[in-house]
Amino acid sequence: MRKKKENKEQLLNDIINIYNEIETGKCIIYYPSVKGCENLIIELQTKVSKDIIAMYHGELSAKQKSGVLSDWKSGKIRIMVATNAFGMGINVPDVRIVIHAEFLMSISKLKNKTYSIITKLMLI
Repeated sequence: MRKKKENKEQLLNDIINIYNEIETGKCIIYYPSVKGCENLIIELQTKVSKDIIAMYHGELSAKQKSGVLSDWKSGKIRIMVATNAFGMGINVPDVRIVIHAEFLMSISKLKNKTYSIITKLMLI
């Protein structure tokens, strides 16, 4: 159990260190589950301002999703903790960092996700 706690703390420190390296722009942190997003945002909010971090996942209401997206696009939110319901965020020009906090994706899902990203980039 101690090892898991140390790994979690290291993950949080790594995320904060990576985020602190950028002066401008946004960061998306993907987590495969809603519960994982909820736990991660609680931990991150102890290390960064609660005003610049938000969560996005498929279980949010349409009104909540709209509010979070509006704050994200306006720049009020700089760190988004999300499931893949958020998409890859590549249509926002100031996304500087994309972190996959836990990688539980199968090879076929990874291949499909990569194809989707490449297709979106080709459309830009």
